[in-house]
Formats: sequence, C-alpha cells, structure tokens
Amino acid sequence: MSHSHDIEVPRPMLIGVAALILIAMTATATVRLSGAELSGTAPSTVVESVSLQFRDEPDGGVSVHYYETGERIWLYEPETGGFVRVALRALAHERQLKGGAPEDAFTLNRMENGRLVIEDTVTGRRIGLEAFGDVNANDFAQLLTVKETQG
Repeated sequence: MSHSHDIEVPRPMLIGVAALILIAMTATATVRLSGAELSGTAPSTVVESVSLQFRDEPDGGVSVHYYETGERIWLYEPETGGFVRVALRALAHERQLKGGAPEDAFTLNRMENGRLVIEDTVTGRRIGLEAFGDVNANDFAQLLTVKETQG
C-alpha cells in the first residue's frame, strides 16, 4: 500500500495569493513614500522650512542653493550624495512629465513630530524621508542645519 503526502495546490490559487501579497506590498510602499500620516491623528505642522534649488554641475556634482537668493549652500561632489540624487531624480522626472522647470523650488520641511518631508512645489508630490532610514534622512537634514548656521 502506497501512501503519498504530496499536496497539489491549484495554480490559480497560487497566482491569486501571489497577487494579493503584491497588492499589499505596493499599497504599503505607496502610503509610506507619499508622506501620508499613518495614524488617525491630524497631520503634524511644519516647524522649519527652506525652499531649495538643486543644480547639476558640469563635473557631475550637484549644488544646492537657496531658492530665493540663489546662494549656494552645499555641494555634493561627483560620486557623493547618492540618496539625495536618487530622491531628486525621482521628483524631477515626475516634474518634467507635468511640464515643470528644473529651476523651480523644492521645499524641505521639518515637521513638529520630527519627520522630514521634501515637497515638489510644481507637482505637490511629498516624500516622507524617514521611510528611507535615519542615515538617508540626515542627508537632507544637514541642509536645514546649514540654513540655521548661515541664515
């Protein structure tokens, strides 16, 4: 007498489970990257804000300027500032699709609850930076520090 423990799961059921997992992961990532508040409380208020302009330099660097004055406050040398470059590239791509100009401002906000949020003033897109970890959020936070020490 032969006895088998092999259980065959129907292929449509496996595809359905995989699709459900993918939808849940996509929804979670969308909410976290959008900067939306996850709690039922009112959104935190802005306690510190700076309007910035990011410019590509001929040598491959990226310079950061106060939007209002054009004063350069930071320079990411070539091969540095990886997270800042990636985040800005994503925002700039969406801005370009909506007809915005590269020289338009981005607003960096520190919220009352300590969160950092970068917002594209053209598209209204907001990214909660803490979703990418403290080290990456600090790459942007230093731009607020420069404002405090030089402003």
